[in-house]
Amino acid sequence: MIYRTGLFPDSHALELQNWHATLDLNKVKGWSLAYPGDAAPPKPLFTNAPYRNADEFYLSVAHSEFLSQLALSGVRQNNGFGPTSSRQILESWVPGYQVFRSQMSEAQRQQIEAILLFLGYVHAGEDYMPMQPMLAGHPNFLSDVKSTPAASRSFFPRTRMPRPGRMI
Repeated sequence: MIYRTGLFPDSHALELQNWHATLDLNKVKGWSLAYPGDAAPPKPLFTNAPYRNADEFYLSVAHSEFLSQLALSGVRQNNGFGPTSSRQILESWVPGYQVFRSQMSEAQRQQIEAILLFLGYVHAGEDYMPMQPMLAGHPNFLSDVKSTPAASRSFFPRTRMPRPGRMI
């Protein structure tokens, strides 16, 4: 079956690749997307973020096209979900989370934390910029992708986040 809408994989094989590589239940079932509410937040690293307030930050992340592209096209399609798009995680999402964490509602905070943890797991995976069988492309792209798990781990130290290049 071939999809012609531009929003979905070009073939059934690519659709299977998306669902059985990046989002395979056997892979994601061990991922923890909830951070303990009693865990102390990390010490502040950022004092400002490129958002006016907590609501603007929340809407920017929660409704990001970057996130929707993962489910629709997977990590190998690079249809919006790619290394350069990953830069926004460290450039604005992580500072925004830290600056506005205390100003968000409990539900908003939990959703943003789940998104950041999810992205940490996806970026650590070998199906997105592999590190074990080969060095994946030029160093800037590799650092864009593999810095996300480190950021997730630093903000959520009580979560079991794999080191980049480790099979999860």
